[in-house]
Amino acid sequence: MVVYTWISMIEAIAVPLSGRARLSEAFMIAGCAGFAAAMGLGFWLSRHPQFMPKVLAGARVIMSGLVVAKIVVAVLVLRGLLRSRIAPGRRLIAWSLAWLMFVLIAFAAALYFIPAARRSPYGMALALLLAIPYNRLLGMPLAWHHNRHR
Repeated sequence: MVVYTWISMIEAIAVPLSGRARLSEAFMIAGCAGFAAAMGLGFWLSRHPQFMPKVLAGARVIMSGLVVAKIVVAVLVLRGLLRSRIAPGRRLIAWSLAWLMFVLIAFAAALYFIPAARRSPYGMALALLLAIPYNRLLGMPLAWHHNRHR
C-alpha cells in the first residue's frame, strides 16, 4: 500500500503539469465520481450477493477495454515524444522495458503471496497493468514541453 500510494501521488503530478486548470479539476471530479460509484456498487452487492459473478465478469471486460485504451494512449504519447524530439528512441525503449519489468515483478509477487484459491491470474494481470502508471509518467516530459511554450 505504501508503494501504491507513492505511485498514485507521482502519477497525479502529470495532470497539473499540463497547465490547464479545467483538466485538473475535471480529473479530480471524475475520480471522486468513480470512487462514489464503486462504493455504491459495493453497497448494492453487499445486499444482493447473487449478482457477484456477473459483476466480476463485467469488470474483467471493462478492465480489458481500459488496458486497450491505455495502450492506445501510450502509443500516442510515445509518438508525441518522438515527434518533438524530447527523448531519444532508445531512452523511450529503456523506460518501457523498465516499466514492463516492474509489472512482471509485481505480478510474480502477487502470484506468490495471494493464495491460489483467491486469485485469478488474468484479473491480477489486468489490475496491475491498470494500477502501475506508465502513460502519465511517460507524458510528463511532453507536458513540460508543451507548458513551457505557453
